[in-house]
Amino acid sequence: MIADPEREIVIRKVQRVLEPELTEIGRTPLARRLIAAAMLLERDGWCQHVARDSWGRRCLGGAISGVGTLIPFSLDDSDRSVDVENLLMAHAPFLIEKGVGGWNDEKGRTKEDVTHLLVRLAELADK
Repeated sequence: MIADPEREIVIRKVQRVLEPELTEIGRTPLARRLIAAAMLLERDGWCQHVARDSWGRRCLGGAISGVGTLIPFSLDDSDRSVDVENLLMAHAPFLIEKGVGGWNDEKGRTKEDVTHLLVRLAELADK
């Protein structure tokens, strides 16, 4: 497999986020949720075809929906699904076209692809 420098940068960013001494993982609540989803994939593992498998691994949708286990949502955070949907429509229209599950489950898709997407979207959400 040929090394992808951009992917390596993203992996290093996620690894830095996972370091306990780093307390701020995003400037905006949406960015923090997306990074937290990447953290769940790193912690629990990644899977396809189910939100969470019997080993606890998660797909992209399962990681996004499982974020509440890392970052509890406040009562005034009711628009979080709208924020995610708007971000996806603006920066990842292929997810809207194929659906999160369809994109996650494509043959050849990897955990690194999914993590890269989450970190990239978090960077965009912080702008």
